[in-house]
Amino acid sequence: MDEITKEVVRPREPASAITEIQPRVTRTVETEGLRLFHDDDSYTLALLVHPGNQWALVYDYSNHCQPDFIALAYPNSHIHLLAVRPVDFTPDLRARYNASIDELPWSRHDWFRDNVMRWIEHFPAPSETTAGLLAYFQTPEKRARDIRTPIKPGKYLKKFFADVLSDEEIHEAALEWSTHYAKREVKITQDADEIEKVYRGNYNGSCMHFGSGGWSGSCHPARAYAGPDLGIAYIGDIDKVDARCLVWPERKLYYAKWYGDGPRLEAALIDAGYHEGYATEFHSARIRRIEYGRGFVVPYVDVADEAEDDGTYLILSYSGDVNLRNTNGLSYDDEDTECDDCARDYDSSDEGYTTASGRNICDRCYDRRYFTCEGTNEVYDNDYRVTVGDEYYCSEYANEHFTYCEYEDEYVKNEDIVETVEDESVSIHYARREGFHCALSDRWDLDRSHRIRLSDGRYISTASLPELRDFLDAEGVEIATSINSSTDRLAA
Repeated sequence: MDEITKEVVRPREPASAITEIQPRVTRTVETEGLRLFHDDDSYTLALLVHPGNQWALVYDYSNHCQPDFIALAYPNSHIHLLAVRPVDFTPDLRARYNASIDELPWSRHDWFRDNVMRWIEHFPAPSETTAGLLAYFQTPEKRARDIRTPIKPGKYLKKFFADVLSDEEIHEAALEWSTHYAKREVKITQDADEIEKVYRGNYNGSCMHFGSGGWSGSCHPARAYAGPDLGIAYIGDIDKVDARCLVWPERKLYYAKWYGDGPRLEAALIDAGYHEGYATEFHSARIRRIEYGRGFVVPYVDVADEAEDDGTYLILSYSGDVNLRNTNGLSYDDEDTECDDCARDYDSSDEGYTTASGRNICDRCYDRRYFTCEGTNEVYDNDYRVTVGDEYYCSEYANEHFTYCEYEDEYVKNEDIVETVEDESVSIHYARREGFHCALSDRWDLDRSHRIRLSDGRYISTASLPELRDFLDAEGVEIATSINSSTDRLAA
């Protein structure tokens, strides 16, 4: 091994799981059920260990992770190619593996992150069978079968980190793991004051935190969740919760959008008899109706975009006039525009239209009864819509630039319109198909039985007979003497 690899792959690394390909490049040992590349050798997962033990998981095209290529791209780093099950190859593979590592209580410690090669083949995780224990893949063969072996966290550390951590440090780290993954008691509240405390205490990545205030309405928006149907489930102290989520207590439903330590909260909810519900299963749930300004105090709701107002409660639904996707704590934004059709507020920077008459309308109303004129590029009511081919025009523009052909029952561009001897306007395409051009009147006759052929091949219409002699003299032509067709005759 070269010096870089010796530094990264230390004695307590599970050597049976790793083999060296070339200097600075290792891989998972060949194992049935595990693959380095997937989808016609298109993708692979690699661990890059840079100087200073900084590392990153990379999910990339396999040609970017070929040993020679990647060693040249990272001349001072160690590269470990990870074999995984074929079923694990998905576009979010790297994110999923990263997330599983970042959620571990040890991930913030240098001793853990600086020794990534000691555990990368193990992928340690909380035991799914015994709370507080650690589970890991003992061998690549077990990883291929997705079998993790439970072990006490202290025993695991003594086995793989005894030369890095003291007995006291191992004890502290083991206690940290066990405490972190111990079973927790879940608390359910539908009390507005308690819900506000849950939201304002610990920041768990929510736009509805408002720890120091700052909402736009009369109260914290999460107070709307205080019954009669919904509530908040949480673990930890009420003013510093470790995790929370939305629940429907009567139906024993929880929505798996976690703010904080989701795995432990989910385990506690399942122990309490709850099961996961889809967002649509929360539709029809009632929340508090707190009027404010021209709308309501509402939180950003993960399970519904809108709500209906029944006068007593707001009811989560597929559609409604109350917007539930603002982050200011209101059903409208201070800079929102009110739709002149449905009175719904919308963000005019992201959606909405202004009609030619100056009305402001939301996207939903536009889809229902408006269109954009291809000629003026302005918005009009469908009552003024004229269809030309596959395009829409307003009637004013259409009347100026198009003419209606009754024979073809459609509008035609003015330049494609011709006049008939009967003073009608028709499409040139229809006139050519059904009639003929009269050289005398420079108009079209739609009745070919009126056709008279001239000696130069042109035709005149019998409708033009009163001016015929003057035309023949002026043009220096005569009526053709040879009649080749029954329609090329002088009508009696």
